[in-house]
Amino acid sequence: MWVISTRVSEAMLYQKFSPARHILSIRVCRDMMTRCSLSYGYVNFCQKADAEHALNTMNFDIIMGRPVRIMWCQCPQE
Repeated sequence: MWVISTRVSEAMLYQKFSPARHILSIRVCRDMMTRCSLSYGYVNFCQKADAEHALNTMNFDIIMGRPVRIMWCQCPQE
């Protein structure tokens, strides 16, 4: 996701994306020192088809007053 509100939590992302299909994990990226949100995060789905469904049906949906840009992850995650 891209430029989400710093007030968005993992629980909010789960609530938003759970209708899209089966979620594997969710993470809001945070500064290691301050633990403040870096305004982006990851929602990982169990299957590629679930992610495609979210991308096709929820891209630019609004969360806390901001449109959320959904993109494929371009690098492997830990």
